[in-house]
Amino acid sequence: MARDKMKGPFSGPGKAPLTENRPVSTLKWAGKGAIRLFSKYISPADGPRSPSYPTSTAYGRDAIETHGFLVGILLIADRLLHEADIHKGQKIVLHGTSRYYDPVENNTFWWK
Repeated sequence: MARDKMKGPFSGPGKAPLTENRPVSTLKWAGKGAIRLFSKYISPADGPRSPSYPTSTAYGRDAIETHGFLVGILLIADRLLHEADIHKGQKIVLHGTSRYYDPVENNTFWWK
């Protein structure tokens, strides 16, 4: 039985909190919302074309979440511009389809 009846069995020392309360900036929220709208309405009509993994929408979400709105948008623009010459990267097979592996970490070598 927990010492404090209000905390319950999952909130003791050494236990991770069930939810993480991080402040989200308005720009980050708007950027991720725009990506969500694109992936829900435009991408299904346009069809799957991305030769890389993760796809551009997943890459965009990760870039904005990791580096914030401004740097995330710059990384997305860079990814879209160099998607034509991405064929120089590492090739992987995912679900029977050959793709080029290009995560956010590969494009932020200058960040560290």
